Amino acid sequence: TSKYNSSPYVPKGMKYVESLGAKALYVISLGTNDSESGEQNVPIGSPKTVNDRTTFYGALNYIVTEVNRIAPSAYVLLVSAFDVSVNIEYRINAPKYIASLYKNAIFIDITEELKKITKYTRDGHYVTFGYYSIGAIIDSVGGKAIAENENAWLDIGNANVNSTVTNINPYEKA
Repeated sequence: TSKYNSSPYVPKGMKYVESLGAKALYVISLGTNDSESGEQNVPIGSPKTVNDRTTFYGALNYIVTEVNRIAPSAYVLLVSAFDVSVNIEYRINAPKYIASLYKNAIFIDITEELKKITKYTRDGHYVTFGYYSIGAIIDSVGGKAIAENENAWLDIGNANVNSTVTNINPYEKA
């Protein structure tokens, strides 16, 4: 809704995701700017509001639903928020719950690893090396989570090979 500052980004963000075509894996981390202490101050909602896109639970659920529409065989890695001071509802509980709703979704909590790199922040944002480190953390923790869920994620290499968009390589960089 236009009530929230982030509303112009919804169509822009989904158009970007659609332009990528079907991919094998999507990594989603939200919550820092959306939280009650963030710029957007989106109401958290609850598991009961997963269909209400004006809440964080509902918006996150909508994003995963849309990814599944675009790439039905995709795997989704929901990652805890990058700001370790964000309320646990936004940082942990909401993405963990949303991941539990989907067969091909896993939640990973990178909070403890992030605490080790807070020195790589300036004015509330990570410096380039900090974001590089977050990528490595997601790769490491996400890889472990995938390995622990090997039966569920056994076919990740085949994700979206039957996509109707034939000119898309699901493994190319976005």
